[in-house]
Amino acid sequence: MKLNKLIKGFVKKVHFFKKKNGIFIRKYFRKIKLFFLKLSENHILIRLTVLAFFLGINLVLGRYFFLNNDFHLPKEVTNILEKSGVIEKQKPGFLNDEINEEMGVSLDPQIILEKLNTERRLFEVGELKYNGSLASAATILLDDAAKYDYDLDNHDFLAELKNALTKVGYDYSHVSHNTMVGPLLEQAVVDAWFSDVKQIEAMQDDDFTEVGFATKVVEIKDIGTVGVIVQVLGRPMMVTPTKPQQTQSPVVFPEISDDEVVEALNRYRSDHLIRTLNIDQNLCQYASKRVQDLVAFGGLDEHAGFKKDFEDQENLPEPIRNYSGTEIAENLAHQYCKNMTTGDSFIAQTGTAIIEWCFDSSTKGHKEAQLNNNFENVCVRHGDHMFVVIFGD
Repeated sequence: MKLNKLIKGFVKKVHFFKKKNGIFIRKYFRKIKLFFLKLSENHILIRLTVLAFFLGINLVLGRYFFLNNDFHLPKEVTNILEKSGVIEKQKPGFLNDEINEEMGVSLDPQIILEKLNTERRLFEVGELKYNGSLASAATILLDDAAKYDYDLDNHDFLAELKNALTKVGYDYSHVSHNTMVGPLLEQAVVDAWFSDVKQIEAMQDDDFTEVGFATKVVEIKDIGTVGVIVQVLGRPMMVTPTKPQQTQSPVVFPEISDDEVVEALNRYRSDHLIRTLNIDQNLCQYASKRVQDLVAFGGLDEHAGFKKDFEDQENLPEPIRNYSGTEIAENLAHQYCKNMTTGDSFIAQTGTAIIEWCFDSSTKGHKEAQLNNNFENVCVRHGDHMFVVIFGD
């Protein structure tokens, strides 16, 4: 209002004094200039107010920003931010979470087994036990399926199944196999099995006592993201010889010590110009606990037990509570593994083979964990030819 009035007055004066000395015009120009200078001062105050407002928002949202973005700040900076209250001290977490929750993808073999046994109980059929050898055979078949781009039509996997079972040394009285492409959730997998006439017969067959799974999420052209699930059902051969007879030589797994694997790991890191790791007793206690989990489960559990241990941050396993670091990672391997670079399946004979042939060629983040420079500590434990490597910062 004041500005409009001033401009109107200025126009009248210019019209009245247009033939007079230009002093009057300059006088009113100065008045307008002073007015806009005052307006600029107010504008500056407004801008300062806005800056202060957003500075306050930044301080409040800073915690969210740092905790919800994958920025690896130097420890000195992290300590300052923690002491100032901008971010909270991190609670122990874990790496290698291969389940994409945002996409709704979850193909955990342990959960599939639980849901499958739930269905079998409804039909009053005995529960299946998870078998590590059958899981290894399923992994071989999963790799074979990749050779056909997961196009399973008109393809008989019988020869591949026999070959896989021979490789893993599983003697059976009878066996069944199924490879399926599509489902991305555990319940959908089980539902699909019980919707297929041929599969439902196998699912309800009480003669099958053991099972193994291999799962993978892949991108298929013109289809998109799909799950690939390989299931192998079996009943082990029960032999009661009536007289001495010649038997086939069993598969031999040479003993590999935990220390040998740690030494191989540190040589591997040194070759890649990464600092070596120290053995931490808290990590050793937790690694022993995880070995017990796997032995009880009957095979590698795709880190399911590891994830479960970290679900309740207020009730962590005691070794993890006592550990001084904040970042924990786990690598798992069976001594019978596959080199993903060459495609060869083999029995690891040394610690170097575990580290450089099994983990190094893995496509599931094992190599990244082995070469992570944030880690300072490690421990290795094993049982039933399964190796657990726990890393910590």
